[in-house]
Amino acid sequence: MSTLDELEYYCREENVYGALMFVGGWGSGKTYLIENVLAKILENEYIFIRISLFGVSNINDINQKVRKAYFQEMLLNMGGNVEEMVKELPGVSEEAAEKIGQRVDKATGKVEEVSGKIRKSKFGKIVSIATEFTKKIPNVEKVFSLNPSEYIPVENEMAGKKLVLVFDDLERCTLDEIAVLGCINEYCENKQIKTIIVANEEKIIERKDIKEEKKQIHYSEIKEKIVIRTIKNIPDFEKIFEQIIQEYKSENEMYKKFLKENLEILKDLFVKGDIQNIRSVKCAIQDFERIYVILKDKGVEETIKIYYQTFLAYTLVLKTGKINKPTKYGNLFEDSEVEKMYPIYYNKKYMIEGVREWLIHGEWNEENINMDIDRSIKINQAEEPQEIVKESLLPEIEDEVIKEGFPIVLQMAYSGDLSIEQYINLMKNFIYARELAYDLPECIDYDKLNNGVEICLKRMCESDIEDTRVRSMIVNQDKLLESEQKIYTKLEKFRESKVQMYAMNKRNFMNALREKNMNKIYKCENKRYNVFDEELAIAVAECFNDLSNSDSYIFEQIFMEMWDFERKSQDLIKEDSRDGLSRLEKELGQSVETTFTKGLLMKSAITRKFMTDVDTILESIS
Repeated sequence: MSTLDELEYYCREENVYGALMFVGGWGSGKTYLIENVLAKILENEYIFIRISLFGVSNINDINQKVRKAYFQEMLLNMGGNVEEMVKELPGVSEEAAEKIGQRVDKATGKVEEVSGKIRKSKFGKIVSIATEFTKKIPNVEKVFSLNPSEYIPVENEMAGKKLVLVFDDLERCTLDEIAVLGCINEYCENKQIKTIIVANEEKIIERKDIKEEKKQIHYSEIKEKIVIRTIKNIPDFEKIFEQIIQEYKSENEMYKKFLKENLEILKDLFVKGDIQNIRSVKCAIQDFERIYVILKDKGVEETIKIYYQTFLAYTLVLKTGKINKPTKYGNLFEDSEVEKMYPIYYNKKYMIEGVREWLIHGEWNEENINMDIDRSIKINQAEEPQEIVKESLLPEIEDEVIKEGFPIVLQMAYSGDLSIEQYINLMKNFIYARELAYDLPECIDYDKLNNGVEICLKRMCESDIEDTRVRSMIVNQDKLLESEQKIYTKLEKFRESKVQMYAMNKRNFMNALREKNMNKIYKCENKRYNVFDEELAIAVAECFNDLSNSDSYIFEQIFMEMWDFERKSQDLIKEDSRDGLSRLEKELGQSVETTFTKGLLMKSAITRKFMTDVDTILESIS
């Protein structure tokens, strides 16, 4: 018989001689099978109550959990609601009954009216018990301030249905398993209640092997007295995954449709990988939805399936702890275990770096992930050999592509037509070539390469297109040749010193000054600058002289805010800035004389103040 048939057979057995133990690995779907399949099959005859033993530290906690769960189930199954029930108690008004009903409703979370189930038997017992309390305690309100579940006897039937107690997570209980099994025996033997114990028995045995030598009663002995049969969970993954996908909750109907269309991939990955953890699959399909939305927006319909199966393969292996840590070669060899387990499904070209970081470290950086996806799409759509060589690592490229594409990329590097990322990738490939004793199609002229880098950096300073924020680096710099190290240091220094950012900010400031546009000048106030050179000095003086008195007064304040802050920056190029401020002071001095001679006394006064404040900054830098 199947696992499900065995569970059903136990529940239907007339006699109760002990508990059934249901064992299997963590995440293998044991609880899911009972709650979502078995309970639904038997719902007309049986009521299932699950009690988690996770973290339970004493026997009283177990009994309280059972009573509370039993009481809540009773409320859900009884005819009429709590208010109607307590109205039958002596001395309780309708108003008091309503308050009591609200209190119980809040405590239990849900009270439903299901007519004609318990009123004759169980309902009568509750009323009888409560009536006895009212005789003993004068104030009826005090009765109902107590926890009702404490006074309800746990019986093997409810509302005409047989009860099944499911004790889950036995191995996660902090109390000794022998004591727990003794407590459970009270229900299955003395109360004749069908009882299923769900556990990862391997974890229990691992602990018991160490501790049981000192015990008089061993786990195996107490289990033999209480458990009549042990069933190992052999999941029907096909049905389980169909149900998981069917019940997957999402507002994105397109994603739910995508999951259904690719159900076979999910099944195959799970079975071939021998993962045995259904929870990992649930997490994986939930996590991929975020990636799916981005890929969908970028219009890569034809490759989403490849991204999906690659993501699933990586995630499932990561959950097993078999992913290698990044080495000095970066992530190149990190995925060897995934490739070995899923050679058909895993394609490292579709494993997004930002997503990898998210899965390993738990930090979702949408901006970086978007950039990485754009790069991934660009690489995977590349058809020209040189485009593949520019973006990929040497061991990932086919020989014919290297032979055809590398010489073109090298010429692009000499002429400054690569990005910083592509220059770094090129030098990584130099290292790989030496490590693998692979002869590159062409020898490297490092003087030309250095000139190309200079052209590239100059072009970037003149461009409004920012360098990518997702930046790779060479970890094993000791593998670089001296000439390569100098070039790499130049690239790193350019990035670390924010040279492009400063160049872009200066250019925008210069444009605002030339246009004499106060709105644009104001926007430049909070930008960062690393130099105030003579070019800026002339532009500032010309703009200031042409402004009205009110604008020139505001301009002077904006300028002082900007450069009073920048003079404290470690990035400030002091020598060039001293020269620039000296030039500005000189230009302003000439303006003071000119405006005074023309009788523009207010303009002259504002200019004189500006010159004095510039002198203060100049002295602080000197």
